[in-house]
Amino acid sequence: MRKFLITFALSLTLLTGLSSAHSIPPELLQFMAENPDASDEEMQAFLNDSGLNEDSQVWTADENAQAFNMPPILIQFLLDNPDANEPEILAFIQSEENLKNTDWADKIITLIDGDGFENESPFSLNDLVLLNQLGDTFDEVYQEPTPLNWGQFAKNYIILGIEHILIGLDHILFVISLVLILPPWRRILGMVTTFTLAHSITLILGGTNILTLSGKIVEPIIAASIAYMAITTVFISKKYPWFAKAHARLGVIFLFGLFHGLGFAGVFADVAPETNRLLPSLLFFNVGVEIGQLMILALFVPFLWALKHFKLDRYFVPVFAVIISTLALWWVVTRIFF
Repeated sequence: MRKFLITFALSLTLLTGLSSAHSIPPELLQFMAENPDASDEEMQAFLNDSGLNEDSQVWTADENAQAFNMPPILIQFLLDNPDANEPEILAFIQSEENLKNTDWADKIITLIDGDGFENESPFSLNDLVLLNQLGDTFDEVYQEPTPLNWGQFAKNYIILGIEHILIGLDHILFVISLVLILPPWRRILGMVTTFTLAHSITLILGGTNILTLSGKIVEPIIAASIAYMAITTVFISKKYPWFAKAHARLGVIFLFGLFHGLGFAGVFADVAPETNRLLPSLLFFNVGVEIGQLMILALFVPFLWALKHFKLDRYFVPVFAVIISTLALWWVVTRIFF
């Protein structure tokens, strides 16, 4: 959004004879205050109609227009204080929390203090042109603070968590591998809770950069965990009872869950907010992951139950395990060497 359009010539300093006061025309300030969303055409029409174009050469037809967005509170200050000089303007900027800590304020201070302008010289539109040419516009570096809508904030990160697990085939296959032989619901609850606890720990540690591990290590291990769970769940646990024991199985799930959490943290890094909202966003993201995980189970467990009910599980479940483990082992190879 362009709040204002101002193109000027060096002769703007002729607008006032008071070298101790800012030389921005009050008519222009009033227009800017009353028309914060003025278009280029509206600004040009005002300058023409007011006579500022003709008298001060603020805008000429053959010049290229430049946009400069001045903070509304600064416009009002200059309007209320027509005799304000540079030190007074600087003092005002420093007194406003929303101005003094921005890149915009740093540049305007540098412009006034270190770019050839005397402390008592007029602060004019010409100064603002030079500031604008430094790069950032007001819209990019200055924002009015608005209260955080926690409901919308939570919704956004919960949805991101759900989307991540639902589009992440490796995490889907790991969860499915846990329940391929359709154990009792209490065991399913225990395994899912263990996996949740593990990946929640490393998601928070990784998301806050307390614990970091290269994706070259994390991603192959995640793929290997899928193959391990599919193979041991369907084939090995029947022959070697240790793999079916609850404590051993939960321990392995917890260990692999730690790596899955680091994988989640890698994705979260792309959508992480500023530091003061980091932990809440992590928690909401994790809630979304858990919801997505439950959605997967809600869809797949009834399907497995139907196969078992019609005694088709002995045909289909081994096929599922072979497909899942083969794909996972291929991922291991590609994630290590490619």
